[in-house]
Amino acid sequence: MGKSLSVLIGVISLSFTPLALAKQLWSDFSVSYLQGNDYLNPFGDYEYTSKVVTLEHAAGHTWGSTFMFMDRLASDDGSAHETYGEIGANISIPLLMGEARKDSFIKNYYVAVQTEHQSKDRGFNNYLYGVGVNLAVPGASYFNVIVYRRNQDDFGIGKEDNNQLTIT
Repeated sequence: MGKSLSVLIGVISLSFTPLALAKQLWSDFSVSYLQGNDYLNPFGDYEYTSKVVTLEHAAGHTWGSTFMFMDRLASDDGSAHETYGEIGANISIPLLMGEARKDSFIKNYYVAVQTEHQSKDRGFNNYLYGVGVNLAVPGASYFNVIVYRRNQDDFGIGKEDNNQLTIT
């Protein structure tokens, strides 16, 4: 990493220090365990068992929200022993500017950042950044739309950087 990029990352990180000191408004944490049997390996023509442990955490803050999850996957045939996770934050522009929320179709708009990580023999790290909106859709508790630019690691199919649309 070049010196100028390191300095830029440092300046950006320091500018978000007040965000880390902000008040947490709510949070949720869950742990789940899933096991499946009789999966068919299409390349080896045999069946195997797979287990996944998932940790999830989401929180709302006075500056926006965070979400993270981590999956630990293990299969009895040895084909999959890996950890995959994502960590993301949505930084609310109106909340940072001290603006009151308005009763409109667009409830909030924000800058979104996320990282994806897989640890395996040839794991990867992907970095995403973009913009999003929280919409007031009748009948939905929340409805978010985020457009990301995805900086791909040099592993896997479609190694080139690309765009991603996430709707929740």
